[in-house]
Amino acid sequence: MAETTLLTVQEVAKQLRVHPRTVRRWINAGKLEAQTLPGRGTHGVTYRISTEALQSFLAEERRQEED
Repeated sequence: MAETTLLTVQEVAKQLRVHPRTVRRWINAGKLEAQTLPGRGTHGVTYRISTEALQSFLAEERRQEED
């Protein structure tokens, strides 16, 4: 069984060359699936995004651009 890699909001933002606030907006809008770790971080919630969820998000964005 393969291990799932979890990325922080900052890591995803860096990979996609967007602001971390943009990644949080995608999560809050339901576009990007993320796990929450309550009680951590400066805003009370810390997110972790699996590499699989990130790939799924990117594939969906590409499909929408093609339409």
